[in-house]
Amino acid sequence: MYVGGRWDDGSRPSPHELMLRNLTEFPGPIAVACDPPADSVELSGGENVDGLPFAVHVTYVAPAGPKLLIRTKAVPQPLPEPGTLHPPLTIDTLENAFGIYGHRSGSRGGPPRGASPAEHAAWRAERVDAFRRDKAEFEALTRTPASILIDGAPFAAYRVDYADCSGLEVDWNGQTVQCVSIAAVLDTLQLRTAATDDLQRVATPPRPPQR
Repeated sequence: MYVGGRWDDGSRPSPHELMLRNLTEFPGPIAVACDPPADSVELSGGENVDGLPFAVHVTYVAPAGPKLLIRTKAVPQPLPEPGTLHPPLTIDTLENAFGIYGHRSGSRGGPPRGASPAEHAAWRAERVDAFRRDKAEFEALTRTPASILIDGAPFAAYRVDYADCSGLEVDWNGQTVQCVSIAAVLDTLQLRTAATDDLQRVATPPRPPQR
């Protein structure tokens, strides 16, 4: 049993065990690519709410090609009882998925090492301005009706396209799946439900290249 950051024998779980736990305890099916980009490595991540997995990220990264993010968001949880604590679900939209993918200027970099208080304040102000610019740019994009196959069945979706990357969001039997990559990848993307061996593979950290 896993309690308070340790197994019941007192040992700490490995990163692989933690990620596999998040994947297996996710309260619904997880979407993965039917045909991942060639030579890509699968990286996993996610978000927790009240200690339970709320969303799972599967990112395919190819050395000489574009990356593909597939984010599965769980069925919305019921509202908390009055007087109970519940953190806000802040990573919740396709716009946020672009930020996870890396297409958001406000999330890049940080203040210089050893920055003065004035430099920290200037950096924070610029980051706020960058997020506002990003939000305005996203809201100006055209939402285009789209369709995507999941487990061989078509699902209605919507899509937005920047000049250098695109995003798609689909309601998958009450869950939300968000995909971000370049337009050419999304044009042919098909998804399927992850199987047990997919979860084992996604939870395994990639091996460093051999020299």
